[in-house]
Amino acid sequence: MTASPVAHRAEVGCALECPIDRRRDMVLPSKHRPGAGAGRPAIAVAAGGTAGHAVLGLAVAGACRRQWPQAEILFLGAEQGAEGRLVASCGLPFLRLPASPFQRQPLGGKLAAVVNAARSVAQARRLLRRHRVRLVVGAGGYVTVGPLLAARSLGVATAILEPNAVPGLANRLLGRWADRIFLGFDATARYFPAARLRVTGTPVRPEIDRAAAARRHRPPPAGRPRRVLITAGSEGSSLINDRLPPVLGRVGLPLEVRHQVGEGDPQAVRRAYREAAIAATVGRYFDDLPASYRWADLAISAAGASTLAELALCALPAILVPRSGVAEDHQRANARLFAELAGVPWVDAGRWHDAELAAEIAALLSDSGRWRDAAVRLERLARPGAAARIAASCRRLVEGSGTGPGGRAT
Repeated sequence: MTASPVAHRAEVGCALECPIDRRRDMVLPSKHRPGAGAGRPAIAVAAGGTAGHAVLGLAVAGACRRQWPQAEILFLGAEQGAEGRLVASCGLPFLRLPASPFQRQPLGGKLAAVVNAARSVAQARRLLRRHRVRLVVGAGGYVTVGPLLAARSLGVATAILEPNAVPGLANRLLGRWADRIFLGFDATARYFPAARLRVTGTPVRPEIDRAAAARRHRPPPAGRPRRVLITAGSEGSSLINDRLPPVLGRVGLPLEVRHQVGEGDPQAVRRAYREAAIAATVGRYFDDLPASYRWADLAISAAGASTLAELALCALPAILVPRSGVAEDHQRANARLFAELAGVPWVDAGRWHDAELAAEIAALLSDSGRWRDAAVRLERLARPGAAARIAASCRRLVEGSGTGPGGRAT
């Protein structure tokens, strides 16, 4: 590892947390909302394939609801995607579309993806007309292609969100003509037409802002175990789940660990921590991840865009372990960018050395000056208010364009 590429014991609940504040931002299906559909603008957010994409979409949906309370918000996702459960927990109307991944698929899978995309366009056209949708926002994933193409064919305004350092195939295609392109990083601007870009930052759930306010560069106090939060991403990471527990056993400091395995095997990870004599809470997902950010002294995490935005807002020192095999290798690109801009250490399978990684963890947890410097540098990458900026731009786009089925956005 190099600087440029380097408890409670009860199981945490397995449901992903809803990024919409249900007390203030509850969005009910139109049949439960008085007057819905009668002169009210309808906004469709399309995202899915992974929980990470869904979280981004839901953060945008929540911000639109706060800024635009009269709008009807719909969520479009894949029939078999990870987003259905999370969207349902937020009370949003969830409309399923046929969609499947194209990249990293055999020939049969690629053909199926093309067929599903054509079916998705046809179904999305019917849905957009039925609900009189005036804007479709694509928040990432293969499921966005059908709804955005349908919107373009109907003259409905379109926007996409690209939170990663390197855009995926869907956004490269859609970015050629989308009316607005919202970016998480300035570095991604080179992939898209400049006139329609807005560098907003990556939207996060409202609870993250509150978690960030509670931290404020407080290094670990003396006299208690150091607290390490480990997140393997919604799809899990074998590198994090399998190889990290023994490394933590070599750190040489009293530790408490919270380890979110995603789609990994929590029982195997628990056994590994028992063998390393470390008190660890292990679960597939954490019910209250913002509380874990407040709790932690250090994060060791995959390098998905949402997680990176949250870590920066919370100024939580981190070591990144990007997942391999993801579209466009975007997690490694994200990790490299954070290393370049803030000196965040990262490590992958090719650079993994147990002793070196254990030494890096020990240094961050035992040296308060180094810890504070890491927190300050990471916080410089934070862009608070990203979801609100995106929602405001979306509202201006719709109200200034007079769009709807049959009227092209200007």
